[in-house]
Amino acid sequence: MASAPLLFDITSLTDKSNLAPDWKADDLGEIKAFITQLHDDHAILWVTQVFSRALTTGSFQVTTQAKLDRINDKWVMGEVKRIQGLAIKKLAQNTQGKVITIQNYMDQDQDVIAELLPENLSWKIHGTLPHPFSPFNGSSYVYDIWITHDALLITIMSEHIAARILQPSTWRKPTSSGGTVSANAVFYSKDWGTSWQKLAIKGYLRVLGVEANSDQVFWVDGSVYESKKDTHIYSHQLK
Repeated sequence: MASAPLLFDITSLTDKSNLAPDWKADDLGEIKAFITQLHDDHAILWVTQVFSRALTTGSFQVTTQAKLDRINDKWVMGEVKRIQGLAIKKLAQNTQGKVITIQNYMDQDQDVIAELLPENLSWKIHGTLPHPFSPFNGSSYVYDIWITHDALLITIMSEHIAARILQPSTWRKPTSSGGTVSANAVFYSKDWGTSWQKLAIKGYLRVLGVEANSDQVFWVDGSVYESKKDTHIYSHQLK
């Protein structure tokens, strides 16, 4: 039997002084769920809830972790653990059982790449997300994440706010301190997010997927929103 409800009720917080006065108790926030099977009879479930407007002090997020065990051919939910401040955004698992996630912590500005350590169900953080504007500052949103035998591949949309002095005069507005530049990119890592290399693939919609055992990525020269003349499928060995 589960030791606690799977979904978190933010009105159950001990300190209710920052709870928005018009917040409804049955509003469970934005929910994302992920599940991975570690062994034939054992799996782990994570449910992330993000409450954007529940608190007057800002956003609040929590992830509930639950163990699942197969008993007499039925999956039974066991121990439930709450991790306040953690949000899991993306999760992928390769054929060797490695689990990689994109995570965010409330006390950090950037999302991180984290690997599950199955022996104690803790997380090993490898690094932050890349972006194509380096060495300038930038932020990234991950569209997709894939894991091959030896590599991690992500497709992202990134933004960079250019310093006002670097902006063309046509960008400038009297009340603006910077101009935003955005770009899509495809990156891969051979050390699970500690360092990155950029692939010459234009646009996140062009990646079709990966072949896990051969470390190959497949893409097309176009996207579903374009009138494609080239119908070939291309591949690249991640080295």
